[in-house]
Amino acid sequence: MAARKAARADIVRTFPSLSAMVAAAKAPTDYDGARASRRESGDWHGSASWDEALGLVHRWDEGIRDVDAMRVAIVKGEQRMRTRTVRRPVPPGRVDVAGVAAGNPSAGFIARKPVASTRHAKGKVVRVLVNISAASKVSPDAIKRRGAAVLALVDMLQNRGLRVEVLGTFTNVKSGVLEYRWTVKAANANASLATLAFGLAHPSMLRRIVFSMMECEPAQIRRAFSIREGGTYGTPGDSQYAADVKAQGGIYLPALITDGVWASDETAREWVRAEVERVMG
Repeated sequence: MAARKAARADIVRTFPSLSAMVAAAKAPTDYDGARASRRESGDWHGSASWDEALGLVHRWDEGIRDVDAMRVAIVKGEQRMRTRTVRRPVPPGRVDVAGVAAGNPSAGFIARKPVASTRHAKGKVVRVLVNISAASKVSPDAIKRRGAAVLALVDMLQNRGLRVEVLGTFTNVKSGVLEYRWTVKAANANASLATLAFGLAHPSMLRRIVFSMMECEPAQIRRAFSIREGGTYGTPGDSQYAADVKAQGGIYLPALITDGVWASDETAREWVRAEVERVMG
């Protein structure tokens, strides 16, 4: 008689905030893996210890500074791309005072390129779902720049009258689905740079907080998803929610395999521009 196939397990745990996710990850556990996320030290985690990681959740000063600098570079570049200099007798925009004062013969008036109308989209909620899985070869700057691009995207969409909700996710697809989702930014809230920086762009979010969440699961769930001593944590995959987010006009950022478009401010800016245009339709 053929062996009966093990039942598929689909488990989705959602958290209303990063703080709620971290609190759950601090729960008692009987996991005794030699490489448990709360025990092991080393640069691979992005933090020297569990306590240090917890201290960085809302106070990762270096990451906040880097992410914000990248966001500013992306936004400023997008604004430059949306302007052109024209010479007309009647000013359609602001005068290029510096150019005129310097005697620049090509100086004129700075005209804004038309932007998509928000008349029919005002108040609409756009969901952005970010899979925080990242291969070990992905650079820290690429992870930070993706976080910065999400923040720039939030800025630009909200400036057009839309509301934006940002969610983080991690999915283990070893045996069925074990997925964690947490709200980084609610639709009616302002973006918290500190929460976004750690929740989407710090290695310890995955390698300590999420791994600790899996270590807190009951033993039978850990076995089903290959969460076991030796430091294995199953197989990362795409969120079950990704298809719904995209079908609703939202944005899904899959796991990072390479630096890809996040290798530079220029390519990240182009991604933001394309997504804004697509959402605005």
